[in-house]
Amino acid sequence: MPKFPKREADILALANAMLAGYAAHPADFPSHTGTPLLKIRHYQYLATKQKDEKLAALVKVMKAELKKSEADVGADSEKLEYIGWGPKARAGRKRR
Repeated sequence: MPKFPKREADILALANAMLAGYAAHPADFPSHTGTPLLKIRHYQYLATKQKDEKLAALVKVMKAELKKSEADVGADSEKLEYIGWGPKARAGRKRR
């Protein structure tokens, strides 16, 4: 599994990819029917001056949604690329 991004721009890019991927591939991610909380947190972050607090809230929801997505696709982990994520790293292999 790729590491969750730390930079603000990378977090927003992943959030955008997740929202677009869920919308484009709803059959592959059945537990994400509209992802209302992700959409709300994303909008709140973009629409506020209190970005640090809103970014933390967005990150929390994104991580939860990604965990559900990994469960949704199961062995078809390449489908995670639809949402800007990736398959889990193989056990015993060190990531660079």
